[in-house]
Amino acid sequence: MHTDGLLAFANSLERHLNAVVAGLSTLRKSGIIEGHVDRTKILKRQMFGRARFELLRDASRSFRT
Repeated sequence: MHTDGLLAFANSLERHLNAVVAGLSTLRKSGIIEGHVDRTKILKRQMFGRARFELLRDASRSFRT
C-alpha cells in the first residue's frame, strides 16, 4: 500500500493548518479574478503563433467590463 504520499500530505496540512483554516473560512472569493484569468488564457491559446502582442492587447480589451 502507498501511504507515504498520504502521510506527507497530512503532515503538510498539519504544518500549514492556520493557512488552511483561513483559506476555507474566509468570506472573500476570487471567482471574478479567476474568470478574467481564464478568459485571458483562452484568448492567448486561440491566438498562439498568429499575432503580436499589440493584437493580443487589443483583443483583451474587449473582455473588460
